[in-house]
Amino acid sequence: MSKLKFSRLKNDARAIIFVLIIALFVLLAPHIMNYIFGAGLNSESSYYSRLGKNVLDGKLFDGLTDRVISPYGLPFVIALFGLVMPLKIASIVLGVILGLLSVYLFFIILRKFKVSLALRVMSCVVLVLSPPFLYLFYGLNKYAFPIVLGLLAFYFLINERRNLFVLSFTFVGLFSFEVLFLNLFLFFIYILLIKRGEFRFFLRVLLISLLVFLISYIPIFWKFGLPEIFILDGFFRNFISDLGGKFGLGIFGVLIGAVGLVFSWKDKKN
Repeated sequence: MSKLKFSRLKNDARAIIFVLIIALFVLLAPHIMNYIFGAGLNSESSYYSRLGKNVLDGKLFDGLTDRVISPYGLPFVIALFGLVMPLKIASIVLGVILGLLSVYLFFIILRKFKVSLALRVMSCVVLVLSPPFLYLFYGLNKYAFPIVLGLLAFYFLINERRNLFVLSFTFVGLFSFEVLFLNLFLFFIYILLIKRGEFRFFLRVLLISLLVFLISYIPIFWKFGLPEIFILDGFFRNFISDLGGKFGLGIFGVLIGAVGLVFSWKDKKN
């Protein structure tokens, strides 16, 4: 029995290494091509690199766009990396790290749902080659951190590690206001449909998330006012390709994924 378990772990390790190598190639290939042909970073990566420099200079206001740096999670992380490497390199390194981490989390989440090894590998390869993956992790996208934190929170949730789930969940608000409130809405739907007896836990997560959010941003909002990012026009469009979004997710695919998740969870419980 122990030999069988060891064999499974060994196969899992080989599979995830194989998938991560493919992901690493996909993430690095565009940067290598840019270097060969002398192209620079994409506009979003350059933008956050500049914000990281502003943070290193002790500024919470972006003079070029005339806006306050908010949310400040991503610029602060880039600034931390910028202490040991150039900021442009930091944005590339962060994108690669987050991309690899998202693939690993996706793999172990599928394993938790007892998906076969072959299907796990195939699903991860499809993920790595998908437009949303490249959009999020090539260079650095503002949704990269919240998406990875969301996957981490979901992993802790299905493993019933509640304290770690709450910690991961609340950190999302430091990187994206929209994704935080979207996650709260999805978590409410999850409680409503699957875990009806856990409404108190939802209230606990809601209160902690809002408390961390307010403590983190009230000083900034008090001084500079509410940022434009609270206007959600176009946010949900960016997630749906049928509405002209950049992520490349179809409405049909989103619905099928949600239904599949519900049925997989029910099968897991049974």
